[in-house]
Amino acid sequence: MGSVRAPLPSGVLHGRWLQGRIRQETELSADALGPSWEELERVMLAVRLLVHGLVEFIQNFSKKSKDTAQLLPAT
Repeated sequence: MGSVRAPLPSGVLHGRWLQGRIRQETELSADALGPSWEELERVMLAVRLLVHGLVEFIQNFSKKSKDTAQLLPAT
């Protein structure tokens, strides 16, 4: 007698499908070429700019939240 399994919610199925799809896209073959030094340089520059912008945003956001907290009356 076969086992009876409840159907999985569509979100679970989509998650499993997505994991399989990502795995297929990211697997490298043995004879695949790596990125060039120029590509690596561009990626590192993009990461540096992204992190710099994120740090700046967080610092500005935290300053605004502190300023707002000072404006609120103490209860």
